[in-house]
Amino acid sequence: MKIVRLLPFLLLAACYSGYYTAAPATLSGATVHVRSIRSNGYTVKVNLFVINTTNAPMYLHRHEFALRMPDGRVVMHTGARDVIYTILPGAGHPVNLNFDAPGLEHPTGARVIIGGISYATDPRPRVLGEIPIAAQ
Repeated sequence: MKIVRLLPFLLLAACYSGYYTAAPATLSGATVHVRSIRSNGYTVKVNLFVINTTNAPMYLHRHEFALRMPDGRVVMHTGARDVIYTILPGAGHPVNLNFDAPGLEHPTGARVIIGGISYATDPRPRVLGEIPIAAQ
């Protein structure tokens, strides 16, 4: 009887093989905090919090974030393509990303590419840097 009640929780835990982390990164014009990274061998889910450290509004184009696999391949964010977040100076915004990465059960050694960032003073989207993923 107890196993039947625990079954949904066991199935949910089996969906993701691991939890990973990354250190906060101070990049050119932004600070990025990693809230969580999960992988199930098919999908890598990354939850970030991006803070604008400039004096100008920041525009975050989520579809230009990517995941550099340990073998060097780059996988783009999957999901909504037209979502652009406006982050005012000193403010922050959560960013949830999904990457289709079949076979990447353990993303240690992969890197989250922080891309698609532009500012009111320069509207060209750019890559700010990469954040390495580590085992938790």
